[in-house]
Amino acid sequence: MWKKGLLSRFLGVVLRPFQYLDAIDRIVQILRLVSSLLVVLMGLILTLGAFLSPEKLYMGKFTTSKKSIANGLFELLSNSVVNSNMNGGLGLTTSEIVILNQYTSSQVVNVPEYITSAVYGWCQLGKPDDVADNLNNTDEVECQYIGPSYVFDYRVLLGKMRLNIVLDYAYTDSLQENDSMNGDSASANSTPSAHIPDYVRYINNARSLKMNMLFLVYFVMVLQVFMLCLMLWYYCVKGRSLNLRKEKILVHLLSFCSLVVFMFSLVATINLFAIQHNIRSHVKQELQNFGFAYELGKRWFSCLLQLSVFSFISCLLWSGLEWCVMDPNQNQRRFSHIEAGVLALRQSETRPKNSEVRNLPTKGLLNPDAALTAPSRETSRLLVVTRSKSPPCGYMSASELSLSSSPRAVKTATTFKF
Repeated sequence: MWKKGLLSRFLGVVLRPFQYLDAIDRIVQILRLVSSLLVVLMGLILTLGAFLSPEKLYMGKFTTSKKSIANGLFELLSNSVVNSNMNGGLGLTTSEIVILNQYTSSQVVNVPEYITSAVYGWCQLGKPDDVADNLNNTDEVECQYIGPSYVFDYRVLLGKMRLNIVLDYAYTDSLQENDSMNGDSASANSTPSAHIPDYVRYINNARSLKMNMLFLVYFVMVLQVFMLCLMLWYYCVKGRSLNLRKEKILVHLLSFCSLVVFMFSLVATINLFAIQHNIRSHVKQELQNFGFAYELGKRWFSCLLQLSVFSFISCLLWSGLEWCVMDPNQNQRRFSHIEAGVLALRQSETRPKNSEVRNLPTKGLLNPDAALTAPSRETSRLLVVTRSKSPPCGYMSASELSLSSSPRAVKTATTFKF
């Protein structure tokens, strides 16, 4: 028996926020609950999901196809040979073409198929050359964790893939300008293009911004979980207390939190998209001729967009309804006919429309057989508020009492005895 009682109490506590709601309130409650849960879910996918599966939930993909890079290098080197007038402007011979083809193919041996820029690091996917043509072999994935401040540094990765020839040709002007300013101090570095001051400043700013925006996503999730707890508390006290102060405080607090969640999620979405868009623009401008390309992660950014959309819906359901649509005096009018500890009738039934104050003798009300005498100045009066409507069942009004008691005499008295 005690188990059933404990279970019933537990169910009563769990189901209390969902009881005593009309159809409209229940629909609004469901929409609020679903939108809040989806915001938390999208945040978990963006952070925890990207940590567990970086090769699928990535922010960007750096395409490094061997064939495309080899073709790009071949076009670049062949144009350089032709423009140098080494053959008197007659173009490349067959042997030169073969040599260039072999050289470019040897430069892309260690290049993977593509590299993904994840939230906390990067992953490269590729097959060894000896099994590249075997369709039964799966791709090899190698991931490296760096941290929440990771930003895709494509110049450093090109140096790690031993594509310094691409860096030298792609950033010739930048290297010459940097060498003239620093006295050729940067030429001794293995990847000098990655240490150009402008590029270093750009990468550092992007890392700082990306880490702050990622922490903002963390804060949005925590604040949304806090809102879920407040929401359940709000629906536990909604319409159950005569003191509306607690209900009003919870409503305004939830509305403010929903507005903060929407603003922060929107700021994080815009800045994270801007970071990846800038990387794509730099890669397209600097490395497109070599066969490289950078594209945004559709899955991850679709989840990020849904985070902003659901936070906007939650903001509309709280701030929009409570501050812009709902009547702030609705709850006050709902409980206007209720006194402390007493449930009265409706206002239209309890308050008389045409009330008047009459001075009636008090003694005659208790002793109708007594003689009626003229009231003196010392005689106390009883102030009775009468209504135009009929009195409660079983009682008579003062006028009916006076008519029914005539021609009996009514005496006044200085005291009213019960």
